[in-house]
Amino acid sequence: MDANGVSKHSSPRGHEVQRLTAKRERFCQEMVKPKANQSKAYRAAFNTHGMKAKTIHNEASKLMNNPDITARISELMQPSIERVRMTREEWLLKFEKMVQGDVRKMFDAFGNPIELPKLGENEALIVEGFEFCEDYTKVKKADGQTDAVPTGYTMKVKLASKLKAMLEFGKAMGWYAGTTAVGLGATLEDWCWGRWNVMSDCGSDTGKD
Repeated sequence: MDANGVSKHSSPRGHEVQRLTAKRERFCQEMVKPKANQSKAYRAAFNTHGMKAKTIHNEASKLMNNPDITARISELMQPSIERVRMTREEWLLKFEKMVQGDVRKMFDAFGNPIELPKLGENEALIVEGFEFCEDYTKVKKADGQTDAVPTGYTMKVKLASKLKAMLEFGKAMGWYAGTTAVGLGATLEDWCWGRWNVMSDCGSDTGKD
């Protein structure tokens, strides 16, 4: 509480927030709901009877420019952010597993594809998407007409670019600088030469002042 008797508290970002009115607090609560927008939150918190949509939008925008409002919204969002926050170490480990994914381990000893739920973690990470296409076979009916009979399905699997994953992992690890990065259309040989150039540049500085 300050010298004027106004209650205050600090937000997660360190901003000292004055205690909001009930309507402003309701506005902040509405803003952190799924599919929220400023005008919708304003309508839920304030009496907007007789107000034009443009006026509501402008008033809501004014609130969103108020540091006490934005700090309170950040405070309300903090628990959700903490639940889904990924550390840098976890991010790099995911990248490493993706790079180590081996497409050969996606098939059994007879060359049949292994079901997605049974894939190893590394191999599952390189699956970018999949789709099912139903297969049909034409058969002749007793009346001489042909008909298409479903006989199964084909699953198409889209794999993530291994080269792209290697390049991004290399950049994250600091193995090569942006000036020596190679594009996504490059070959593995291009990448190796890019890496070699970085090592050569580092080596050429040896012994210099």
